[in-house]
Formats: sequence, C-alpha cells, structure tokens
Amino acid sequence: MKITKIAIKNIHSLKGFHIVNFEEEPLLSAGLFAIIGPTGAGKSTLLDVITLALFNKIPRIGSFSTPEMEKIGSVVTHNTDDALAEIEYVIFKKKYRSTWKIQKNSKGNWKDYEMEVASLPDNVLIETKKSEVPKVNEQMIGLNYEQFRKSILLAQGEFAQFLKSDQNERAKLLMEITGSQIYQEIGKAAFEKYKEKQIESEKLENTLLSIPKLTPDEVTELKNFQLKTEEKIKVLNDNIADKSNKAEYIQKMVSLTNQKTVLEGKWKILIAQKDSLQPEYIKLQKHTSLIPFQNEIISFNEISNLNRIWKEKKETQEQNKINTNKQFDNIANILKKISGKEITVENAHIILQNIEREYNETLQILEKTQKEGTETKETLQKNLNCIIQNNKTEIEELILESGQNPAILSKELLKFEATDSFDLDKLKSAFEEDKSLLSGLTLKREKIISLLKIEKNLNEIEIGIHQQKAVLESGIEKNISLPIVIQNLSEKIQVLEQDKEKKWKITELKTLREQLQPEEECPLCGSTSHPFCDNIRILDYTKDNLELDELKMELQLKLQLQRQWKEEEQRWLGMIHSNEQQVQKISQELNNGMQDVAIPILQDGFEDVQLKISSTQTHMEDVEKTIQKIYIKNSLLLQLQILQLREQYIELKNKLEKTVKETDAPSFFSGLRETLEIVKSEMIKCVSLLDEILRNVNETDTKVLIKEKELLFKVQKLGYESIENALINILDTEAFNKINEKVQKVEKQEIELNSLLKEIDNQLSAIKNSELIFDPLKYDFILDELNQFKTERDLLLTQKGQYQHRMEVNDHNIKLWSQTNKELTALKSQHEVWELLNDLIGDREGKKYSKFAQNLTLQHVIKYANQRLEKLTDRYRLDYTEIKEDLFIIDLYQANVKRSVKTLSGGESFWSVFLWHLHFLTWLPIK
Repeated sequence: MKITKIAIKNIHSLKGFHIVNFEEEPLLSAGLFAIIGPTGAGKSTLLDVITLALFNKIPRIGSFSTPEMEKIGSVVTHNTDDALAEIEYVIFKKKYRSTWKIQKNSKGNWKDYEMEVASLPDNVLIETKKSEVPKVNEQMIGLNYEQFRKSILLAQGEFAQFLKSDQNERAKLLMEITGSQIYQEIGKAAFEKYKEKQIESEKLENTLLSIPKLTPDEVTELKNFQLKTEEKIKVLNDNIADKSNKAEYIQKMVSLTNQKTVLEGKWKILIAQKDSLQPEYIKLQKHTSLIPFQNEIISFNEISNLNRIWKEKKETQEQNKINTNKQFDNIANILKKISGKEITVENAHIILQNIEREYNETLQILEKTQKEGTETKETLQKNLNCIIQNNKTEIEELILESGQNPAILSKELLKFEATDSFDLDKLKSAFEEDKSLLSGLTLKREKIISLLKIEKNLNEIEIGIHQQKAVLESGIEKNISLPIVIQNLSEKIQVLEQDKEKKWKITELKTLREQLQPEEECPLCGSTSHPFCDNIRILDYTKDNLELDELKMELQLKLQLQRQWKEEEQRWLGMIHSNEQQVQKISQELNNGMQDVAIPILQDGFEDVQLKISSTQTHMEDVEKTIQKIYIKNSLLLQLQILQLREQYIELKNKLEKTVKETDAPSFFSGLRETLEIVKSEMIKCVSLLDEILRNVNETDTKVLIKEKELLFKVQKLGYESIENALINILDTEAFNKINEKVQKVEKQEIELNSLLKEIDNQLSAIKNSELIFDPLKYDFILDELNQFKTERDLLLTQKGQYQHRMEVNDHNIKLWSQTNKELTALKSQHEVWELLNDLIGDREGKKYSKFAQNLTLQHVIKYANQRLEKLTDRYRLDYTEIKEDLFIIDLYQANVKRSVKTLSGGESFWSVFLWHLHFLTWLPIK
C-alpha cells in the first residue's frame, strides 16, 4: 500500500482545509522524511486522519459514534460546523479514495457521519454504507485496523518496549504485532481435541465395565431350571385338560336343561300372543278374499265421492246465485230511492253516473261558500294565534254566553270600544323590545351565576392543591432514606455472595485436588507443589445462605417500598400538575367571563341585573293585557262573520242531504260503483259455473249407476250385503303391511322356538346315552382343582419367562460388549494421532505451539534486521536467541562481545528499533 494524498478539514488542531500531496514536489523525491513541530501542532493528527478515513477509528480514541464524539469533544475542531478526512492510496497498481465526513444540521446538532470509498481516476463509488466502507478498505489493503496500526503506524516506544520487556510481555507484544495468535489457538485446539478423544475413550471403557454378563456356570444352571420347569408345565397341562373336560360336560348338561326351561316359557307366551292375534287373522283373510275386486271397489268409491263433491258444489253455487241477486236488488233499491226510476241490470250503471254528476255539481257550490268563510277566518287569525291561545278560556266564555246569536255578539263588542285608540303594531313592537331586553338581562344573569360557580370551584381546587402538596412533602421526608438503605443492603449482599462463591469453589475443587499426583503440574497454576491436598478445608456455608436470604428478602421489601413510593409520588405529582393546569384554565375562563359581562364585582352586578329584570317584566305584563283585550275584540268580530257564513253553508248543505251525507259521498259513489261491477260479474260467473256443474253431476250419476250394478253382484256372492260393507274390509297398504308383519313375526318365532327345543332335546338325549357320567354336585370341587392347576402352571410359566429373559439379556449384553470393545479399539487407534499431536504442540493454554511459532518468527526478524543493519553500520549485529531469553546485541568493535539490549544507550536503541520497524514495514503486510 502506498499513500499518495491526504486531505484534512477541521480535524483536531488543524482548522480549515489542508492537503498533503505525496505525488508533488518536494515530497515526491524526498525519500525518508520526518514530521516535526511543537506540541499540539498536528503531527499525530496526520496519522489520525489516515485511520479515520480508512476505518472510522483513531489510535488515541478507538471507534466512536456521533453522540460519543459530541460528548467527549474529540476529533472535530471546536466551533466548526463540518469536518473531512480523506486519503488516496495505491494498492496493486490501482488507485482508491476513502472519505470520512460530518456536518451539523440547521439546529446546530451534529448529523451522523458519512463514509464512502471510490476508485480513481473514474471516480466510481464502490461503497457508501458507513458500516461497510471499513470492511472494503480492509479487504483491499489486506490488513485490519489493528494490523495496520501496528505495522504501518507503529506507536511511539512500542518496539523499544518489545526489546527490553521480559519473556512473557515480549511474547505477548510479538503476538499482537505479528498477528500470531492463531498458533496459540491451534495449540489449544490440539489439546481440546486430545481431551475430547480421551473422554470418549473413558466413556467407552466405563460403558464396557458397566455391561453385565453371566458366567458359564450361571448359564448352565439357568438351562437346567428351564428343562425342569417345562416338564412340570406339561404334567399340569394334562391335569388341566382332564379337569376342563369334566367341568365342561357338567356345565353343558346344566346349561342345556336351563335353556330348555327358558324356551318352554317363551313357547307358552308365543301361544298366548297367537291367540290374541285372531281378529287380525280374520281381517287379513277378508282382505285377501277381496283382492281380486279391490281395484274395482276403490274405483267405484272414487266415482261416488266425485259425484257427491259435484252435488255439493251445485248446492253452493245455487246459494251464491241467490246471494248475488239479493245484492243487486239492494243496489237497485238505493238507486231507485235517489233517482225515482226503475232499475234493471242494463240501465243501473247509467243511472249511477247521472246521480254522481248531479252530486258533484252541488258539492262545488258548497265548497266555494265554505272556502270564502275559511279565508275570512284565516285573515283575522293570522297574527293572533299565540295570544288567543293564552286567552282561550275567556274568549270561549264570551262566545258561549252569546250563543249563536249575532245580536248578542254585537252588544259585547261595544264593551271594547276603549281599545280603538291603541295602535296594535306599536304595542306589539314595544312588547318585543321589552322581550329582547329581558332575554339579554336573563342571559347576563345566567352568565354571572355561572361565573360565581366557577369562582367557588376555583377556590376549592386551590385548597385541594395545597393539601396534596402537604401530603407529598410528608411522603418525601418519610422515604428519603430508602436509597441509602437499599445501597447498603446491596453492598452487604454482594460481599456475602462473593464469599459464598469463594467457599463454593474451594469445596468444588476438592475432587480435583484429590486427583493431583506428586511432582505433577497443576492445570490451573502449573505448580508441582500441592499444599492444599493435605490441608483441605470443608466449608459450611449454610449460615451464609440463611443470612444472604434474609438480606435479599429485606432488600426486596425495601425495593418494593421504593417502587410503591415512586408510583405514589408520580400519582400525587400528576394530580397536582393536573389540578394546577385546571386552576390556570378556570382562572382564564373566569377572567374572560368577567370581561364579557363588564362587571368588576360579581355579587353587586348580580343584584343590579335582578332589579332591571323585575322592572322589565312588570312593563311587559301591562302591554300584554292591552294586547289581549284587542285580540278578544277581534275574536268576537270573527265569530260574528263566521255565523253569517254558516247560514249560507247550511242552506247549500241541505240540498245535498237529499242524496247522501256529505262526509260519505266520495266513498259512497266509489263503493257503489265497484259493488255494482262485482255483482254484475258474479251474476255472469254464477250462470256459467252452474251450467258446468250440472253437466258433471249428470255424467257422474250415469257412471255410478253402471258400476254399482256390475259390482254389487260380485260382492254379494262373497257374502257382503253392499259395496260399502266390502270397502270397509279392504285394508290400506300401511295397515295390511302392519298386520302381515305381526303375523309373520309370530309364525317365524314359532318355527325358531320349535327348532331350538328339538335341538336341545337331541343334545340332552345324546348326553344321557353317553358312557361319561359325572355327578353335577361335584362341579364346584372339580373347578377348585382346575383353578389350582392353572395357578401352578401360570407361576411356572412366569418363572420360565424370567429365565428366558435373563438368557436373552445375557446374549444381547455379550453382543453389545463385543461391539463396544471393537469401537474402543478403533477409537484408541484414532486417538494415537491426537495424543502425538498433543505431545508435540498441545497444552491447555496453547503456550507450547505459540512459543515455537514466536521463536521461529523472532529468528526471521533477527535475520532480516541484521541484513539491513549491515548496510547502515559495521559495528552492531543482533544475536539469535529464543523468546524466553533476553535479547542480546553483538558489538563487533569490542571483540564480538554480547550485550543485553537492556544495557543499550539511547542511540544504540534507536538503531535497533529503527531497523526492526523497517523490516516489519516490508515483511509483515505481505505475510
């Protein structure tokens, strides 16, 4: 990697924009050069910019986020709004630019930093995601941040520290600088693999030891037991078969006898059922005899029923004809009464139209007269409805006293002549003004009352806030010591837990200590002396557990009290805050309301408004009384005009009463017209239907007579007096199936019972004729013997199964042992490789292989450092040594004397460090 340009803006002490271009003179041909300057001039800043642009890290700080940068005030120059770190470098003849930048937003806060990497000279962006840019640079350079820092930007004094440190520190530093930690991990892995294989072998060995096997003597003994048991089982099986035959013989004879008794009882019941079915048998016989004529009888019955139905329809239709004629006669009488003419079916409709036309003409005259009266009435009452409604009783009394007499109404009107001087419109205008004034005063009074309530509510809330603050202050004083108590308890618990953990570790290591052998290195400390093995302390920490549990319980209680108080405190603060906001809102509302009513003192303003309301109400009552008198006068005038129009209305109405009532006229003519149409239609329909019915009646009568003559002779021959009697004895399909099912069921049961009885009798006869005769009374004794033999046999079978199971388990264990032994042999063969590898490079901490790699690395470093040293000086050479020894330098001017690097002067140390650094710059990055 070769750095070609560095761009800096507002980083650390380098304020402003600066560029360091290594591709321009004088740096292009300078070779080695130094960066010098006073403290704080920005020498280290140049190195910081390189790592910041590549990895977003600075050796002095490490990685950081934008909030951390703002908090510690690092990286960016103070009092600036943006910053930039940019580096251009060449790797494998390809040029790249990596950029880091940050700036503030409009509010003066830092935005998140940005990073990008681009290829040059085409300026194509390779990556813009800030988390991925360091990975891209790491991949292209071939070094991570730590390797880059230790190989390219070597920290001041780090190699001098390496040269003069002890073996452990030197090994650690060399491993960090060269990245040789992998060899330590390999050594650990080899050891772990060896331990893993060793544990697998031990598991298989333990498994092998845990597999039980029978001895040859035990196997022989088990086989003899099995043979004897099988002989005993065979004898018992013979005895069981003999006793079972005897018991079965007796049981069968008893069972057959019992079965016969039961079947005989069922036979008696069946005979009784058969007797009870005799009426059903008779019905079935009669039905069977009529089956040849069944269809004819049913057909005759259907025709008879049809004939009866047509005759019933004939009677119904004749009655309908009579009723229709009566309806027409009623309509004719009404029309004759109105018109005075004779009415027939032909002229009824014309006469009805003439009557309706005459009625409508008379009604138009009446409606015209009535409309004139209604218009007059509406004109007079147009603006008086409200007052008339309020004085309805008084007006009704005046009208009632005057009755329907216009002379009395005229006399009453003279009493209100005094109101003629008043202008009704002015009175109404004055009344409305008072009404508007009263409404405004009432609204103002309501606002004042509302403000008084708000003022009272405000005082109550302020008192409540004062009380809540007092309660909160009391709670704070009471719980102020809780955090200190909790902290003390936590510290005590931490001390006890550490002590308990220490005691537990000591106790748990007891087993491991017992396994330690004299002169064997301890896996933890590496010591060959084990004083604790002979001085093991058995620690009892039961008391510590009790004390720890008590402290934890007390801590939980205190924490719970603290949580409860915090919740209570938040609740009180919320209530106080809410009430204070409510006070502010109510106070604002109260101030706005007082400004609206323009009253400095609410109570005085309320009394003043109340007086004005009373005065206005009194004036309104006087005006309203005068208006009422005017309206009463106008009402009487209206009544007088209505009486005059009424006389005209009665005269016209009498003309209509000769025909129909006024309220029924429209519906009357409409109904009469519809009824007349329906009646005429029904009369025509009745005539048509009656003709059809008479034709059907005659046809069915003829068919009935013909079929009756043919069928009657047939049924009389079977013993029936009439066709109706024969029809009664014909069963429908459901009844026939039901009766037939009952009969067949009984007959089937009779056959089955008879067959069973015969079979049982044959079996009983065969048993009685047999040579085997046993006493049924000995049945229980034979059963006891049989059960005893079975119990003995089952016990022997169980023993036999146990012997067999033990033999099977032994065979399985022999196979398992053989298989496990093969696996153990194969595993030990594989384990030899890991054991050898562990002997060569493995140990628990990986030091063995790490030291080997570090020694090899150190030899390479010394070799190449001496090659460079030969070109710079002819006096000094580095001596080959191992990592665990001090480093020595050979002074060729002093007869090749070897001196420890710890004795070198400042100048001598500079040459050594400088050469080591030059070698690492070329050797380490290319591995």
